[in-house]
Amino acid sequence: MKNDLKTLGTAALVGFALSVLGLVVSAYVVMIFVGMWHGHNDAIPALGFVDALYGVGLVSILTALGASVRRD
Repeated sequence: MKNDLKTLGTAALVGFALSVLGLVVSAYVVMIFVGMWHGHNDAIPALGFVDALYGVGLVSILTALGASVRRD
């Protein structure tokens, strides 16, 4: 029982760390692409890292919700 809880805790921690890493990398890529568009067109505002992080997180949550609704 104690080993099962330890394994579950470790798996949860690793899953959380991988999720955060994926979110950060995705936000960084979005920030770079929007920055490139901003360089070519001044009408597109530049995004900071936190803005990109919020955007990627929101899109991820909405995508997950949409996928769960479509399955039903």
